[in-house]
Amino acid sequence: MLFPGSRVAISPGALKSTTEYDNARANVLYYDVAKGKYALELIHPQFARKQFLCKEEALDFIYALLPENLSFAKSQLAQQAVAFQHCQDFKGARVQSSTVQSLGKALVATKAFASNDLVLIDKPFLVVSNPEGLGRWVNRFDCSYDVIKRAAAGNRDILDAFEAMDPGGQQVVESLEPDAESTLELLWSLAGTGTSPPENLRAPEVKRVATIFARWQTNQHEFPSIRATQRRALYWIAPKVAHSCDPNVGWEDPSEQGVVELRALQNIQVGEVLGVNYMDQGFLSGSVSERRKRLKAERKFECLCSRCMMELASDCYQTSVASQRPSADVPSKSAPSNSNASATQSLITVVDEEAADEKLQNSASTCVKLKEDNPCDAAPEAQPSNEKPTPGWGKDPAATKVALETALKLLSAVGALSMSQDDKIHAALEALRTAGFCQTLPETASFSNLCSELQQMLQEAGADIDASEGSLVHAEEDLTCMD
Repeated sequence: MLFPGSRVAISPGALKSTTEYDNARANVLYYDVAKGKYALELIHPQFARKQFLCKEEALDFIYALLPENLSFAKSQLAQQAVAFQHCQDFKGARVQSSTVQSLGKALVATKAFASNDLVLIDKPFLVVSNPEGLGRWVNRFDCSYDVIKRAAAGNRDILDAFEAMDPGGQQVVESLEPDAESTLELLWSLAGTGTSPPENLRAPEVKRVATIFARWQTNQHEFPSIRATQRRALYWIAPKVAHSCDPNVGWEDPSEQGVVELRALQNIQVGEVLGVNYMDQGFLSGSVSERRKRLKAERKFECLCSRCMMELASDCYQTSVASQRPSADVPSKSAPSNSNASATQSLITVVDEEAADEKLQNSASTCVKLKEDNPCDAAPEAQPSNEKPTPGWGKDPAATKVALETALKLLSAVGALSMSQDDKIHAALEALRTAGFCQTLPETASFSNLCSELQQMLQEAGADIDASEGSLVHAEEDLTCMD
């Protein structure tokens, strides 16, 4: 199918009556149902806007600008039970600190959806032919040039929508600069000037065109082919649905007109971020390291979905346990012969600080894993009524201080993790309960209160600390603890 407004070229030899129009470009005006042909208007001045009917088989699709579909998509967003919000994580928690890696602006459910419910509908506002080789980039350049001309005439809707799309970062842009330069070289040669612009003008133009290509490459979706020619499309809503390795929504295959439906793959709660799999179905069966490697290589981002965060934490747990396991050739150090030795060992330490720093810098969260097979169920020992209750530790101050400092680091890492506030509280409680501090930390405690409580424990245990309550929530490097 060809959309009204599509830019096409007449295939060489397709018109039996003449070769005059071979490769001539034309705009599709409408489809004549009675005659089964498309009405065309030639665009080159030499043809004086000549119009005639032509069968689809004689036409090569180049691109289409579809402003009416852009208007439709925006109305869908206003009518359906979804909204854009700045989110900390996939549970929809609002961003609270610029120091913590966040999901960014994402599409969030404003009502509950059951599995297979229709969430919304989207239509493409730009479609382009996607042949092999340099032709695909020339077509994208031609399409963007038409969009810019349309904006210059006072219709900026498509240009504004296109320029609002994420180009995928500097790395994506730079990777496409060779294609941009080759495209421009071809266009400059066809212009008949015989020379390309000087370097001071050339480099910025290459960068500008590479950014155009990057917006396509980062946001495009497959589109039904026409006469075996692949096509790609840009949708206004579709790129705004976040990627997830545990998707709760999925796009149906586009209709011949490019209409796509977003449907729930599972029950979705109010405030939950909508997440779709950007990759092929087999991608989801890979390990977290395999998935992140592919996303980094092909999409230039690192996934922050709940599944990735949990699996990263599990991987770090396994690494941490393995690194603490004594070698068969080296005798292990003797541990204090009291309950605090097991308390210290039962609290899984944060991964190597250098690795943690690297993960934070690469937008991957610090990973921790709590033991779940050793809950603190025992009742606290009775304390003499005339003494201040000891907050959950034994008689060895050195072992107590080690356990508490480990817990402090763990809480710091949990604070940096891309988790909801409830999950942070739960993780902190489980960690400290496993270490034997459960009687002092009620379920209703806030995360910052837990941090404050832990600082008090450390001070009572003889540790020299100087850290504000807020510093524990966001960054490990803000803490100053005894070595």
